[in-house]
Amino acid sequence: MKRAWILVTAVFVAACDSGVTGASATTGTYPLRSINGESLPYTVSGSGANKTEVVDDKFILYEGNTYQEMGTMRVTVNGTASTVPISETGSYGTLGTSMTFTNSAGTRQRVAIGDGSRITFVENGLSYVFRK
Repeated sequence: MKRAWILVTAVFVAACDSGVTGASATTGTYPLRSINGESLPYTVSGSGANKTEVVDDKFILYEGNTYQEMGTMRVTVNGTASTVPISETGSYGTLGTSMTFTNSAGTRQRVAIGDGSRITFVENGLSYVFRK
């Protein structure tokens, strides 16, 4: 029985060591580098006189497993552009390379893949790559 417990513990530790597992490995600032492999600004929807673009964005991951997201979107309607802030705070958890972000209100949860230098979200058919 003791050998079985040691084996289970060793397998668990090895699985956890396959990627990002602790806050110290993930803390830092992750600017958005690309969306679907293209640099910013990136047109998320629309074109020409009516479109929405991501101008910049970043995640800051703090010790204690909290985060802050800050960025800017540009919304153009009939040729008139306005800026819209991207702002969210919340908590995050890691398990291996999987990361789960939950906003402070508890109304939004996002899942990403992270490796300590990059966080990748795939949402609504778009791949967002944030890199230290």
